[in-house]
Amino acid sequence: MIRYIGILLLTFALVDAASSEQELARYWDYNGDGKEDLRYEDAEDYSSYFEYLDRNFDGKEDYRTQYDAGSDWPIQGLSDDNFDGNYETRYIYQNAEVIAIVTDSSGDGNYDIAHYYEVGLITRSVKYSLDGGTPFLQTVTYLFGFPISTSRRETSETPSQFHKSLKSRMPLNQNMPLKPSNRVAGEVVPEPDGAND
Repeated sequence: MIRYIGILLLTFALVDAASSEQELARYWDYNGDGKEDLRYEDAEDYSSYFEYLDRNFDGKEDYRTQYDAGSDWPIQGLSDDNFDGNYETRYIYQNAEVIAIVTDSSGDGNYDIAHYYEVGLITRSVKYSLDGGTPFLQTVTYLFGFPISTSRRETSETPSQFHKSLKSRMPLNQNMPLKPSNRVAGEVVPEPDGAND
C-alpha cells in the first residue's frame, strides 16, 4: 500500500513539473522551420489571453482565439481562411460554446454571412448578396442542424449597414485586431517532448 502511495505521489510530482515547464514555454515551432507556429500572449489587463496559430506554416499567424483567463473558455476567434493576410471569419462564443460565426466572403471588409448556433447546433444562416445590383438577404433555418426552410427577401441595407447591424447584435470585442500582426517574437521554443502523445 505504501509503495502505491509513493508511486502516486511521484506521478503527481512529475505531472506538476511537466505542466510548470509547459506554462513557461509560450512559443512553439511544430514543423522545425524556426518560425513560430503557436504562440500565447496575455492581454494587457490579464483578464484574457490570446492563442495565435500559423496553420499553413508560412511564418504568419492566420488563426487567433481569445480566452478568458479565469475559466480558459474561448471568448472569440478570428481566422484567415484563404491565407491572404486578412481575417475573414469571426467566431463568437458564450459559455465556451460558439453562438455565431460571421464571414466576409467578398473581401470588402464587411461581414456578409452569419451563422447562428444554439447548444452547438446551427439554427440559422443569413447571407447578404447582390443580385443584378439589387441587395437581398437569403436565410436558411435549421432544426437539429438540418436545413428545414429557406427564404429570400430584398433589403434596402448596403453592405456596410448589414455589417454594422450584425456587429450591433453580437458581443464582439473590438479590442481584437482584425489584421494579423507581423510581430516577430524572440526565441522560438521547439515543441515539447510528448506534446503530440
